[in-house]
Amino acid sequence: MRPEGAAISVFCTAFYVDKVTYMNTLDYALRYAKAGWKLHPCKLDKSPLLLDWPHKASSDAEQIKKWWAKYPDASIGCATGEASGFWALDGDMPDGPAQIEAMSLPDTLTQQTGGGGVQFFFTYNGTEIRNSSKKIAPCVDVRGSGGYVILPPSPHPSGGVYSWTKQRKTVKAPAWLVKAAIKKPDRPINNSLPGDTTPYGHAALIAEITSLSSIPQGQRNDALNHSAFLLGQLIGGGELDEQAALNSLNSTALVIGLDTKEAKNTITSGIKAGKNTPRSATNTTDTTRETEPTELDSFRQNTTVVQCRTDGFEGNLRDAIQVFVEENQGSFSSQDIDREFGLSTRKEKQNRSAALIYIERKNYIIRDRRVAGRWSILTSNAEWIDLEETTTDYFDIDLPLGLSRMVNIPPKSLIVVAGTSNAGKTAILFQILKNNIKKDYKRLYMMSEMGPSEYKQRVRNTADDLKEWGEKINAASQSAGFAGTIVQNNRDGLSVVDFLEDIEGEFYKISSDIRSIYDSLNNGVAVIALQKHSQATVGRGGEGTTEKARLYITIDTLVNQPDSVISAVKVIKAKDYPGENPNGKEIHIEISQHGSEIKTVSGWQYCNKEQREKWARHYEGMVESGTKIKTYEDTTDFLPFKTDTGKIVRILSRDMRKWQEAYTKVDVSAELGRIAVESYEKPFLKESGYFHQLSGILRNKNV
Repeated sequence: MRPEGAAISVFCTAFYVDKVTYMNTLDYALRYAKAGWKLHPCKLDKSPLLLDWPHKASSDAEQIKKWWAKYPDASIGCATGEASGFWALDGDMPDGPAQIEAMSLPDTLTQQTGGGGVQFFFTYNGTEIRNSSKKIAPCVDVRGSGGYVILPPSPHPSGGVYSWTKQRKTVKAPAWLVKAAIKKPDRPINNSLPGDTTPYGHAALIAEITSLSSIPQGQRNDALNHSAFLLGQLIGGGELDEQAALNSLNSTALVIGLDTKEAKNTITSGIKAGKNTPRSATNTTDTTRETEPTELDSFRQNTTVVQCRTDGFEGNLRDAIQVFVEENQGSFSSQDIDREFGLSTRKEKQNRSAALIYIERKNYIIRDRRVAGRWSILTSNAEWIDLEETTTDYFDIDLPLGLSRMVNIPPKSLIVVAGTSNAGKTAILFQILKNNIKKDYKRLYMMSEMGPSEYKQRVRNTADDLKEWGEKINAASQSAGFAGTIVQNNRDGLSVVDFLEDIEGEFYKISSDIRSIYDSLNNGVAVIALQKHSQATVGRGGEGTTEKARLYITIDTLVNQPDSVISAVKVIKAKDYPGENPNGKEIHIEISQHGSEIKTVSGWQYCNKEQREKWARHYEGMVESGTKIKTYEDTTDFLPFKTDTGKIVRILSRDMRKWQEAYTKVDVSAELGRIAVESYEKPFLKESGYFHQLSGILRNKNV
């Protein structure tokens, strides 16, 4: 239920934001939603982040939290018209505020936009008022049914901030203003203009010529083609004399230094294309006029009219569509663009067509010849490599189960852990945090299911020192928006996501979220947990979830016991391995009930489905007979080294433990890991004496 005007006044009083203060937009969005306003997240350029925002805009607090978790820096978009109970009169810079000021409107809820304009909010009273551009006055638009406004304290591309200037309740607009907002506009005739040119066409011609005069070198021919297309549309719509447009465009092309012949061809081609999709100042032929002067007529007669080049869409539509193209992959339809930016009028759709043709000429998109109105996005994901600037360093991470010796993890890497329910995903993640708690980088843990109390209990069961854990690992409850959190807090450290889930059943988006997390990293590493179906090979989201991972492992439950679970950990993908290929190998582990302890009960082995089932029956038999399952240690945490003959040799965990006991002043694990990497880059270990060589190196370090 929408709030009454008085209620709106109460909550808006708390929302005053000056140009210096900038607060979390989610807090404000939740208050607006509580008042019944229908909200949706928007980009900084004011374009919607949701493809079908008119139908998805919501006042549900939980839905809004999900959106802002995914888009923490989003601006607050608010649907206008009946949806939220108000419509808005929008005065854009430079002359819109003065135009509205001259109307002597009643006091109502008012905001200053981030770009310096003003918006007056009026109560929706049952009369449908749709979006319109410059119908009431130049530089003054209407935001009604099917439209939206941006609300405080959202930022503006100019660096400004939206802010309330009058925190009053909304009131009904004067009858003359409502009538003007819904009235079909007149089409004035001015025979003093050349040929068939109308004032609207003349203003558009002047605007295009002015714009062309300021285009930087290198972009002028494209801009000339775009202007010719737009003016060609007006020629086709009867607003502009073709010869007048040709003369002006040819003269301007000469002035800005374009080749005369090339420019002529560009202009001719652009106008011809534009004439195929004609547009005009209005979509109606209604030429009736009021028999008596109205208040709006009086306002117009006493106000200087300035032509203002804006569309119904709030912002630069062509640039907004190009940003949309650059931020997406695959294909889209013209209708997708209309929904994305709230385009509904014929003029807006004509401008959309012109923008798409311009973007196609710049080789960002290509028309689908099989399906009308569909476009494919041409993307280039090439990341050019400078060999002189590229290092072969690896990220300093110690993974459990000997995984850090089986695969190299460079900076800016993803590790994915996909597991069935209660198989031990969180136990593995906690072990990774514990193993690296003393490393010289930040650690971040983001959990989507655990609350603070459960998290603290898990930490108590895992950590050696609860205080140290709290000081060195930053933890947050979070269900989405992980990439934003990493960008703002931990681009170069270790970030753990437990776990990445689908939103509203859209599993196909998980791989896209993984890509976003990858893009958020600088030199850091992110470990991402996914849910997995028991019969699936990979996690929810399918094969796409494996694409960016340097290491991808799965965890499946084999046997449940009263106080523990036995699970199989399998390497699905190891992209860079120093020794034998570990892909396809698995190891069986026993995890205590609270995930506090992980023990290996088998070595790393190749194991198909039938062999795994045999192992599961073996463990079940031992459990039923009361036989304790022994810990398997001989091949746990083995290290591979390359000798001078090219042969691969190994150090077993029992050897490592003996050295750790003997050489207490050395981080034996780290030192052996360093030597293992070096042995592959430049083999120096003797095949016949490598064991004693390694022992000697450690002995010399232990001084």
